[in-house]
Amino acid sequence: MRILLAAALAACGWAQTTPRELADEVEQSWVKGPASRFAAVYPFDPGRQERALGVRNQWERTAGLASIVRSGPSHAILLLSALPLSGNAGDDLYFSFEFSGVYAASSSAGQWRLDRKMPFDALGQIRAQDLKVAVRPAHGVDVVDRLTVRVAGTDGFALRLNPRAQVAQVRAELMLQYSLDLEPSPKDANSGIFTEGYGHLRNQYFWHPFFNGDSPGEQAMFPVEARIPREYGPVLDLPRTAQATDTEQVVHGASLRPAALLTLAYDRDWKVGRETAGKTLVELFLTPEFHPAPAAVVDEFRRVYQLLSERFGDPGGGYLAIVQLRGDPQKGWHFRSNPGVFAGGSRAAMSWKEGSPGACLGHEIGHMWTEGSGPGANFLREGWATYVESLVLAKEFDAGTVKLFWRQQAARYFRNYDGKTAILSAPYNDDLPYCKGGWILHMLEAAVGSEAFAQAMARFSQRSIAGESTWEVLAGCFRTSGFDARAFLLPWLREKLAPVVTAQAEGRRVTLRQEAPYFQLPLTVEAGSERRRVWLRGGEAAVEFAGEVGDFQIDPDGELLLRKETERGARQ
Repeated sequence: MRILLAAALAACGWAQTTPRELADEVEQSWVKGPASRFAAVYPFDPGRQERALGVRNQWERTAGLASIVRSGPSHAILLLSALPLSGNAGDDLYFSFEFSGVYAASSSAGQWRLDRKMPFDALGQIRAQDLKVAVRPAHGVDVVDRLTVRVAGTDGFALRLNPRAQVAQVRAELMLQYSLDLEPSPKDANSGIFTEGYGHLRNQYFWHPFFNGDSPGEQAMFPVEARIPREYGPVLDLPRTAQATDTEQVVHGASLRPAALLTLAYDRDWKVGRETAGKTLVELFLTPEFHPAPAAVVDEFRRVYQLLSERFGDPGGGYLAIVQLRGDPQKGWHFRSNPGVFAGGSRAAMSWKEGSPGACLGHEIGHMWTEGSGPGANFLREGWATYVESLVLAKEFDAGTVKLFWRQQAARYFRNYDGKTAILSAPYNDDLPYCKGGWILHMLEAAVGSEAFAQAMARFSQRSIAGESTWEVLAGCFRTSGFDARAFLLPWLREKLAPVVTAQAEGRRVTLRQEAPYFQLPLTVEAGSERRRVWLRGGEAAVEFAGEVGDFQIDPDGELLLRKETERGARQ
């Protein structure tokens, strides 16, 4: 049986007389049923529904598993999976998250229906993965993976693994032996590609098993051995040692801290460089044609590392790989995987102020300071890295560039996400945590003050990279400052809509109002040459000015992610 599982759905409206009928109906409705039928039984997050239907209608679909794991008179556990056929097996599995999964079902008056999804954490944990990898350039990899797992309960254990994996063995010790041949010319090589000269298996290709990528239960220690023909230089996103024989190179890597996902790459034309930046060994795997030059990349790393370590402490680890993936179609610095920063095949700018300001390399370096797990995991990863971009822009350019950066992040949020999805319910592969998550940390710093924010984030950095990496841990790190960060953060993470604040002037007073659910908002009101700051924590708050108020502004500096209205009803 192919190990191919994913998580997403819950509480659907199918009603069948047996668990078997329910499983078949759900499966076929997603694979072959009309879009209106699927939408009718997907009454959850509108953003998720749109994404699921978008993927479903864009590509051909194929059914996977529709199994009854356990069944009783009134309760059952179902295993359901299906794939959109995008032309890249890694992306197929990645985009199947919105449908495939393990479900709890129940019967009422003889009619069965889905109740909820079961997160993989509920079935067990991955404690370690001991990988032996043989790389076949231009073809694929052969893998032996000995996993140490903890199984919880009586419903078995589930992992995700690329659907092209040809599983040869599964032992009781949970040893998987399989060969995985990559698509020779994928439509999109983002997740993986192997050619004669270069190739990569990105962390989202599912070339080794894991759950979702954001679960505390899949954080494992990785000892890895990879073999490849001698003329190639393989890279793992782990500190490594290499030995050469007459025919092959043997690379050993070991994770610095628990991780869920690994990236593997090779290139016959890399020139390997090594530099020391502070306490960190930086290894560069770049071809001679790569731009910017290795020296400029290292200089940028040193500047960003010093900027962040002075404010948030040293993240430890002592290692970073900077890797060019010639097969990656993306532009610039594309993604981070463990202590590795990976660039796409084109020229890679580090930071810029023209047009839409950004600091892509600083964004990826910033990942060294935080990990994330549980609901909102990517808020703690990508929201933090977006916030780091603003710090790099402030250091390298000017305040006007930073203001433009945050205005454009706000515009992106309101254009694409407001009212559609909440961060706590956003799937692993959602882009929402980048713009909204960055804004949340930007607002949190303004609310508590830069010094207290830096101290709390330094505490969270150390705890998160040691394994305590949920948003509740982040909130707890602010307690010593006397600030209730949990009450501040929760509405921003839980709600789909940004708050609407209305303001009305009467005499010397300006009254501010918001409707439930209530956010905790530190609001500045400006009238003439006077400014007042007040916390709006419930439905209403007021500020008094020295004289009668005429024209006024709320949040004049744009410090909050708000929709604002004055007493004249004009949206600001």
